[in-house]
Amino acid sequence: RFFSSDLDGTLLGKSDSCEVFHHSWNGLEKSRLPLLCYNTGRTVEDTLSVAKKNCLPEPDFIIGEVGTRIYNAKEGRDIEEFTRTLSEGWDLNLVEEVMQELNLGQEPQPGNSQNEFKSSWYLDNANLEQISLIRMSLEEVGVEANIVYSCLRYLDILPKRANKGHALFWLLARLQIKTEETIVAGDSGNDTAMFLLRGVKGIVVANAQPELYEITSHLPVYHAEGKEVYGVLEGLEYYGVLK
Repeated sequence: RFFSSDLDGTLLGKSDSCEVFHHSWNGLEKSRLPLLCYNTGRTVEDTLSVAKKNCLPEPDFIIGEVGTRIYNAKEGRDIEEFTRTLSEGWDLNLVEEVMQELNLGQEPQPGNSQNEFKSSWYLDNANLEQISLIRMSLEEVGVEANIVYSCLRYLDILPKRANKGHALFWLLARLQIKTEETIVAGDSGNDTAMFLLRGVKGIVVANAQPELYEITSHLPVYHAEGKEVYGVLEGLEYYGVLK
């Protein structure tokens, strides 16, 4: 009933294959067509633009900015009730003060990658000790944060309830759709939380980052042989959504 997919490296990539996905998806009978959600680190505005540019199907929902924003694409508005759930235990100013004091060699990502519930940085080749240090330093000043590190470069510090998985779980509950009726697809560490939702069916594309392979190796997910869109289509066929 619901399909939640990452964009970059999953539905978007080096291959000119988005039109293949568009054709396959829109070829489904309306009665069999799941709700479509792009679950991405991109902003909602950028997601709408890049989907149109690459001929991707129009989504029903967008979970944007690493799970800090949910957008109802059919109604053209953010779901504000979700945004209000992120405030507890969060202080963006304190987060940025802590990061400046730690001085781990990080650099802030551009302004369009930031929002009131997302502090994003470039931090190359961080190790577990550095990530743990960030987490402990934030806890010491009373900030309850969720730290997402992916592709050995991208560091996102979010409210404790913010990630792609939590936002998806919240949206499914609102729509009264079970996780068992949901398929997710992704390629990197910031997609992990989607795959960890109990009962979901997962598609890991062949070009996935090692961190996602490691975490999903023991989960009942489909590891595709195809890269990017072709891996997604392969997984959707495996689960019986596409013929």
